[in-house]
Order: sequence, then structure tokens, then C-alpha cells
Amino acid sequence: MHFIIKKYQISQIISTDIHNYFIISIFKIEKYEIEKLSLIISQSIIKNKNKKIFKLSCCYASLSFRFQQNLLYKNQKLKNIQINKQKNKQINKQLNKKLISKYKNKLIKKQKIIKEIK
Repeated sequence: MHFIIKKYQISQIISTDIHNYFIISIFKIEKYEIEKLSLIISQSIIKNKNKKIFKLSCCYASLSFRFQQNLLYKNQKLKNIQINKQKNKQINKQLNKKLISKYKNKLIKKQKIIKEIK
């Protein structure tokens, strides 16, 4: 049995390098929802009731879970970076305002002193 996903396919191959095979397959599936793929696999298990397919899908499910966790982690990391950038911008604006007002006050004092001297 084959699961065709866009141009790629995941074959029912049971061998010693099954983990490597499925890791490769996961990274070849670009922008395909893993949940849909899991559904396809689970439906085929119900139809065939084959232990080999079950082992294969379990292996895939655990790898897809790790893959999803990895995506979630990366997305969270990106969100945190964006939030930090926004916070840094706000802090910089506040610091700039403080610096500007500080130097403006100094300048005003100097101008007053110059006026008094004249």
C-alpha cells in the first residue's frame, strides 16, 4: 500500500532503517497537514487490520508528533523574537525621549546663562 502525498509517497516498507526512512519522508512533506496524513494512515489500518501497517503508522505518528512539537517550538521562538523587538523599540523610544529632554534642558540653561552674560 502507498500513501501518495502531492509528488511524494510514503511506502509500506518495513526494514531496519524505517526510522531514517520516515524522517526523510516527514521533511519531504512540505506544507501538508500531518493530521490529514495521520487520518489517511489510521483509516488504512482499520481497513487492513495489518500489524505491519500498524507498526509503520506508530513509528510515523511518533515522528510526526516530534515534528509538530518542533514546529510549535520554532513558531513560539519567532513570536518571542518579534515581541522582544517590539519591546526593545519601545524602550529605545523612551530612552531617546529622556536623552532629548535632558539635553534640551541643558541647552536651555546654557542659553539663559548666555543671555544673562550679554
